[in-house]
Amino acid sequence: MKFCESCGAKLPENAVFCEECGTPVAEAGAAADMPEESPATKGTASGFCENCGAPIHGTSRFCEECGAPLPESADAGSSMAAGSAAAGDTKKLASAFNAGTKAGWEDAWRNIARSAGDDLGLILTNMEQLASDFNTSIDEVRSTLIDIMESRRNDGVTYALIDINNNAIDSSDGSDVERNVGLLSTIVNVARPRYLMIIGNENAINVATWDNQSYDGDEQVLADLPYATLDCTSPWEGQKFNLGDAMRVGRIPTYSGESISELRDYFIRVEKYSGKINTIVPFGLSALVWKDESNALYKGISSDRCKTSPNVKNEGVLGEIPAGANLLYFNLHGSDQTKFWYGQEGGTYPTAFSPEAVASLNAPYFIGVEACYGARYTDGLTKSDSIVMSALSSGCLALMGSSMIAYGTSQEPGCCADVVIGRYIKDIAAGCTAGDAYINAIKELTSKSDLDDAEIKTLAEFSLYGDPSVSTKKRHTAGKLFKAFGGVKKGLHVPMPDIHRAVHAKLVQVDAKIAGNVQKSVYTKYAGFEGTEPKFFQMSNTGMLQAAFEKTDGMMKQVLKVYFDDKGKIKKEYHSK
Repeated sequence: MKFCESCGAKLPENAVFCEECGTPVAEAGAAADMPEESPATKGTASGFCENCGAPIHGTSRFCEECGAPLPESADAGSSMAAGSAAAGDTKKLASAFNAGTKAGWEDAWRNIARSAGDDLGLILTNMEQLASDFNTSIDEVRSTLIDIMESRRNDGVTYALIDINNNAIDSSDGSDVERNVGLLSTIVNVARPRYLMIIGNENAINVATWDNQSYDGDEQVLADLPYATLDCTSPWEGQKFNLGDAMRVGRIPTYSGESISELRDYFIRVEKYSGKINTIVPFGLSALVWKDESNALYKGISSDRCKTSPNVKNEGVLGEIPAGANLLYFNLHGSDQTKFWYGQEGGTYPTAFSPEAVASLNAPYFIGVEACYGARYTDGLTKSDSIVMSALSSGCLALMGSSMIAYGTSQEPGCCADVVIGRYIKDIAAGCTAGDAYINAIKELTSKSDLDDAEIKTLAEFSLYGDPSVSTKKRHTAGKLFKAFGGVKKGLHVPMPDIHRAVHAKLVQVDAKIAGNVQKSVYTKYAGFEGTEPKFFQMSNTGMLQAAFEKTDGMMKQVLKVYFDDKGKIKKEYHSK
C-alpha cells in the first residue's frame, strides 16, 4: 500500500492522484509501500467520476484516475455536482500539469466547455483569505464560487476555479505576483483561456508594484498588468508586448467585514443584465477646465455634451444623471487622501462624486474614469471609502480606472488617460466585453513606436474592475478562440506592447535661458503653478527634455509635465487628473 506524501492518505496501487487532496502520485519514491488493501476494505463504487467515468469509492474527494474534484457525497445536490464538474473546480491543477498530465487536463478542459460557443476563463482567488474577509467558512466560499461559475456558464462563459492555496508552485524565491504569474503561465500553456477574473483585494491576490519612473510624487505604481501579459518586468524596461494574446483581466476587490452576499448579488446582476443592454444611455461629468477634451471624447458615445463641475457638485449630482444611465464617463480629479472625485475651475476643487452617490445608482451600468486614484481600493479601504468598491456593490458591472496619478490634456488631441478611457467607453457602447475594451484601450495607447514616461505609467496603472466577460450587448467574442492559439504547441508567448526601447528619465541641467523660457510659458498659461520650481529630466529613448512641476492644493496633488526639445520648443503638456 502507498501513502500520499502530501497528506498521508492511503493510495490504491494504480492511483494517479490522491483521493483526499488531489496531489499527483510520483512513480517512485513519493509514497511508502504497504500491504495491498483488500477489495472489502476499499469498498464498492458509490458513483462514477463525471469527468472521466472512473468508479468512486467511499468518501473520496478527488478521482483517483484523473484528479477531478468529486461531489461531497453520492447524493449531493445536483447543483453542487454539476457545478463542480461543469465549472471545472481545479484543486491541485498546477501539480497535475507539472506531473506530466497536460494532455489529460487539456481533454478535461474540453469536456468542461461542452458548448462550442463557450468562452473560457479562470477565476484566480484565495479562498482562505475570502473566508476571513467574509467571516464565513471555506466551504461557503467554495459553494458561492461554484454557483457563480454556473451562472456565468449560462451566459456562455466557462470559468475554472484556481485557488492559490491549492497548487504546488514554489514561491520561495519570488514575490506573490511572480508565483501567481508562474501558476497562470503553466495553466495557460494548456487551457488557453480568454478571461481572467481575480476575486479579492491585495491580501488575497497581490498586485504588482513597480518603481515609478515617471517622477511625480508616486513612489511606486500598482498594477494588475502582469496577470494579463504573464510578464512581471517593469514596462519602463523596454520589452515588447503582444497585447493581442493577453488575457482579459478584471478584478473584484473585497474587504474585511464584507458580506459574501454582496459578491453573490454582483453576479446576480451580471447574469440578469450582461449582454442585454441594447440601448446605451450615457452620462458624462468633467472638471470645467477639461470640458473641451472631455466633450471630444464624449462624442464617441453621445450626441450631447458633458456636464461640468463646479456647475455640478456631489450634493446635486444624482439629479443630473438621467434615469437608466448605463454608461458613465468621468473626467475629474482624484486624491489618495480622500474618497471623492473633484471638479475644477481655476483654483477651486469642489467635490463632484462620492461612494455614497454611486451607491444610489441602480443596475446596470459601466464606468470609465480618468481621475488620479480613481480606482483606489487597497490598504484596508471599504466600500464607504472607495468609489470602485461602492460601485461594484451597487449597480456597476465593470469600471476602468487608475490606481495612481494619471495624466491628460485640456485640448484635443488627448493623451494618456484621455486615450485609454476614450477607447474604453466607445468599445463598451459598441458591445465589446469589458475585458476586450480594456485590452483595446491599452493597445491604442501603445500603438506608437516610442512612448514617454507618462504614457508607460498610464499603461501600468489603469486596470479593469469587475468580471471581464461582461458586456452591454451580446458578446462579440462568443465561440471565437484567439487566432494565436492555432498551432501553438508550447503555450502562449505573451512577450508585451511594442515598446521598443527602455524609457528612463534622468535629472539634467538645462541651459538657463531655455529653462527660463519654459517656466515663463508655463506660468503664463497655468497661473496656479507660478512660483513652482521645476525639475528637469531627459528621456533616455528620445532625448526629449521634460520640466516637471509639482504642487499641493489641500488634498490635491497637482503635477504638470512639459516636454520640449533642446532648442526650448514645447512639444506637449500633460496635467495630472
